[in-house]
Amino acid sequence: MLEQPPIHVRPIAGMPQFEKAWISWFAKVWYALSPTTESGVTANRPVQGLYPGRFYFDTSLGASGKPIWVNKTASGWVDGSGTAV
Repeated sequence: MLEQPPIHVRPIAGMPQFEKAWISWFAKVWYALSPTTESGVTANRPVQGLYPGRFYFDTSLGASGKPIWVNKTASGWVDGSGTAV
């Protein structure tokens, strides 16, 4: 779950630098959103930063590709039915 932005801190301290609290918040937003658009062939599946539920669209699976997710123990990938892929 993403925390609220640090609205108690002014975003820009001195032009054009952002306050550290905002930099940290934007980094968390990027980290949370970047995996949602990952896709590619099986060989290019992510192997680092895996967490249960992380999404990847594997273009090598099926005729048109297939969405897959990291399993609940973060030890492999499963499709929508829970079958290891």
